[in-house]
Amino acid sequence: AMIAELKRQSSHLPTITDNRIQDFLRKPCGTRQTSKMKTVNVFLQASIEKGVLPAVVALLKRCTQTRLNKTNEDGRALIHYAAVNCRADVLSALLLAGCDVALPCHTSEQRPTRTLALHLAIQSGGLEAACCLLRYGARVSVADDEGWTAIHHAAF
Repeated sequence: AMIAELKRQSSHLPTITDNRIQDFLRKPCGTRQTSKMKTVNVFLQASIEKGVLPAVVALLKRCTQTRLNKTNEDGRALIHYAAVNCRADVLSALLLAGCDVALPCHTSEQRPTRTLALHLAIQSGGLEAACCLLRYGARVSVADDEGWTAIHHAAF
């Protein structure tokens, strides 16, 4: 039901300008930090971390498929930030836009690890986020670098 509602809402939304997105982010991020945001990537990451769904949906329309699954200097992609911050609605929007549910994090040297968004969501205590990832096909049996599956993290 949430997926259908997201599709319905995103098709009826007008184009949101950068100034309007800054307005969305001004309260959760602060005026000073928001005024420093200049690129779509920075806007998108901040919108995901703060859970500002209208801004995320508007910015996803401007993103390429490559950008959705690209990791930054911290070794995380957009889906990882949504999982860590337990944003199930944002995760649904990202996955509908084409994010890979099985995308691993990377180390600072840009080597892939086996930590997935599902591991991060469960470690952060995000039950809704974990359920959302499972609905989109995340595999519970995949172990991270320490040999722990998502179930191990949930039990611990």
